Amino acid sequence: MSLTAATRVADVLPALHDPRVRPYRTRTTEGVFVNGLDEHLRETQIRHISRERVRKTEFDLAITAIRGDHLPH
Repeated sequence: MSLTAATRVADVLPALHDPRVRPYRTRTTEGVFVNGLDEHLRETQIRHISRERVRKTEFDLAITAIRGDHLPH
């Protein structure tokens, strides 16, 4: 994940502003362009979920800005 990808996802979050929606974030892989990424993710105040927990949790919707990144099925 890169900072650019993270900001693209953040751009769509206002459309999901609903008390029933609980956004989580995870880093699926270590990216090359990570400068500023951790700070940006902390600023969003979106709960972090580990990759291991993502694999064990069922979600109704997953949003990513990375084509070809390996999302668990």
